[in-house]
Amino acid sequence: MIKTEIIGNIGVLTLARPWVHNALNFQMFKELKYYLEKWREDQDVKVIVLTGEGESFCSGGDLEEFSQLSKEEIADCFKQIKDILLALHQYPKPTVAALNGTAVGGGCELASACDFRLAHPAVQLGFVQIRLGITTGWGGANYLFKLLSRQKALELLLSGERISSIEAYKLGLIDKIFPTEDFLRHVLAWCRRFACQPLDAILLYKQTAQQADDPRFTLSQKITLEVERCLKVWGGPVYQQSMRHFLQKNKKK
Repeated sequence: MIKTEIIGNIGVLTLARPWVHNALNFQMFKELKYYLEKWREDQDVKVIVLTGEGESFCSGGDLEEFSQLSKEEIADCFKQIKDILLALHQYPKPTVAALNGTAVGGGCELASACDFRLAHPAVQLGFVQIRLGITTGWGGANYLFKLLSRQKALELLLSGERISSIEAYKLGLIDKIFPTEDFLRHVLAWCRRFACQPLDAILLYKQTAQQADDPRFTLSQKITLEVERCLKVWGGPVYQQSMRHFLQKNKKK
């Protein structure tokens, strides 16, 4: 259901149900949770990439499976899914949604929970839930409101319209557009700029990013914690090696 591969410190999770446009069923959510927890502690994985197999990224939840559940069962199911997407949103390592194809409904919620969203020109996105008479049920609206202005996010949610990746890029929902050909290769090359960096510093920057929106801390407290994080790695082995290289280079000049 989900294929996995580690390529040069980048963990790639591929949604692999192309015959149903990678609709997410219960088994896939279990696997997604498992690999996120496994790679959280894996020192060899510095960046997580989510993508899809075939022509779609993700069409959302598997409505055929969901339709067989009672409302009480759906409530429990959605709570579990909400927790998985929240864990993805709060993941200690950078997360990237590589939109190899169309993302609609819950597929957009999944992508919105990631740190970055990359796409190619043929991709379309749509929070289409309202056309089914429902709303986002996995936290996607809240992630969208964090990414876009209130008006733009609300427009996408209320209209249920699909937009092109180019339009999404202009809005700020997509961070980068790559050519359709060899799309994943371009994505991995983009991610290597992060994956080549020291893991400790990556983790600390993610902490700072997550705390930036936390209303429980004043700006002064946030900056104090930022300084403390820097001091954690100051004088460490990577820093010492870099400083030696820097000083030797300056001596030669």
